[in-house]
Amino acid sequence: MIRSLAARASRTLHGHYWTYAGFVLSQVRPPAALDDVPVTIDARAQEDRTITLSARFTDQADSDTCVLVLHGLGGDLHSRYVQLATHAARRRGVSVLRLNFRGADCEGADVYHAGFTGDVRAVLASPLLSRFSRLEIVGYSMGGHIALTYAAETDRDPRVASIAAVCAPLDLAHGVRAIQRTDRRPYQFHVLRALKTAYRAVEVRAKREGRVLPHTADEVDRVATIRAWDELVVCPRFGFRDPEHYYETCSAGPKLASIDVPTLVAVAEHDPMVPLSTLHPWITQISDSVTTWRFERGGHVAFPSDVRRADATLEDEIVAWLAER
Repeated sequence: MIRSLAARASRTLHGHYWTYAGFVLSQVRPPAALDDVPVTIDARAQEDRTITLSARFTDQADSDTCVLVLHGLGGDLHSRYVQLATHAARRRGVSVLRLNFRGADCEGADVYHAGFTGDVRAVLASPLLSRFSRLEIVGYSMGGHIALTYAAETDRDPRVASIAAVCAPLDLAHGVRAIQRTDRRPYQFHVLRALKTAYRAVEVRAKREGRVLPHTADEVDRVATIRAWDELVVCPRFGFRDPEHYYETCSAGPKLASIDVPTLVAVAEHDPMVPLSTLHPWITQISDSVTTWRFERGGHVAFPSDVRRADATLEDEIVAWLAER
């Protein structure tokens, strides 16, 4: 019994270690600088107004393939895992676009949510990607959830050949409850801090354009949980009755069985932000088009360099899997 508890504690600590390590490495040993160029993409907001999405683009002139890389909630295109995926795709010799979801660049364009695929659709339909005959998507955490949501939609861009989701939540309600555990609240705080900063920029822009938000940035600053963020910001913005309606409507887990495009779901078994318990039963109720990789080592969107193979990073393995479909 004692040995079993010790083993469980060790695995839990391992997940925390790698999650924190990913953050620390992004500060002290960031990935090599990328020489991709800034680009903008037009998208639509609910008031039928045009907003601008910011991105960074590497165009390999001799490649007919482009990989779209999506960040997680509270992240942006500079997040370490996004940069690692971008480097891996470039090593493969294909074009890459790393996207900021609306508002993530703190320019105040708007807010987004876990089931919102509008920004993905805007990018795929943009003239910027019109020359590519093959498109691939890799999303991390909430970006992975959005990628899975898009994978389950029936009117996808026919050029999308494969999709990967890394450490994506599958049951939003279960995940929001799980992150309330004492040892997970620092992660929640970190995510909320970034979201609140982005929301304040949304308020500044709304005032400039003569729009009134349902809640002020000062009210949102007092939010202490992801659920409260969803209640004050996401639900009124996107017309959900309440957080439960949002979670039930948008959770990707129930949609996995209907996906018909080659899709990879990569899971860290000791991920402290998206615990394995929150992925059941959906992770076993998948279509034949969905492949699952489960790793005993690693944390949330951060893994040892040899987690799958000694001679390749996980990001290299993912972009190779995308290419082989």
